[in-house]
Amino acid sequence: MKTYFIGLGGCGLQTVASLSTRLKKDPNYNPDDYAFTYVDTDMFTYSRINSDSIVIPAADFVDMGPTVPLAIYNGAKNADRPNANTKRLLEWAISQEPGHMTLPNHPLSDGATAQRNVGRFGIYNYYEAMERELTAK
Repeated sequence: MKTYFIGLGGCGLQTVASLSTRLKKDPNYNPDDYAFTYVDTDMFTYSRINSDSIVIPAADFVDMGPTVPLAIYNGAKNADRPNANTKRLLEWAISQEPGHMTLPNHPLSDGATAQRNVGRFGIYNYYEAMERELTAK
């Protein structure tokens, strides 16, 4: 049975990349026994981890950086026929009203700044890519 490690967010990327590096140095390491997936909005962390050598292969990385949370929220709020995922998103999202705008209106490529409510929009936006990645391994 394969052991699967998922690095979610900046700290998750760093932790799983470090674990992957340590495992691969073990003389008994068998790549068929492990799988790794890395998910983040911030390409800076990905690039920093890979600065000396490729620790996180591009094929194992799900980049959620292009996510624009406010645009996704507005699209869900104004949907004519919301699906179950859209309804769920609106259940946990903080209502965005004039004078109370908490979601960024720009891509998350500089990171979600460890704000769970913001990072969830990346997961919502890229859930199909994540599902493909997770089931492929």
